[in-house]
Amino acid sequence: MPVEIVAQQVDAVLADLPVAVVKTGMLGSPDVVRLVAGRLGQLPLVVDPVLVATSGAVLGDDAVVAAYCDHLLPTATVATPNLDEARALTYASALAARLAHGDVLAHAANSAAAYVADRLDDSSGWGLGRGRGPVSHLAPSRPATRVGPWRAAGTSGTGDRSRDGCGCRSSG
Repeated sequence: MPVEIVAQQVDAVLADLPVAVVKTGMLGSPDVVRLVAGRLGQLPLVVDPVLVATSGAVLGDDAVVAAYCDHLLPTATVATPNLDEARALTYASALAARLAHGDVLAHAANSAAAYVADRLDDSSGWGLGRGRGPVSHLAPSRPATRVGPWRAAGTSGTGDRSRDGCGCRSSG
């Protein structure tokens, strides 16, 4: 999508709604990545750098990766890995929802991980098609009883942010 159209969409949403948090998905060009960083980087930002499909197809070239590393990831509140697209997208959306409700980052991350684990468990027996199938969003949520192994991209779980989910090296 041309950067001009994305800019108009961003402007329309910001003019019309009180945006509490932004969650990104696939951003197809370096210009769009820079636009999102510039216009939305002051808001809580959940970045889901969708760069490789679960099939292995590359969705973002080196220029897009560089734009993420140089512009968007430094402004992100949190970045989610894209190792399993359904899991990552659901996790990023759940995380964005918890942050929008005012949760602190650690609690939001734990709640989102528990939600995804619960949804994946509920849909694990579904026999739809040949692939992994959809993530259940229909079953009522149970109280969180577990936390999945997911964490913000670039962290080891101990605060180490030396490498992010795109393979970018940080200075810290």
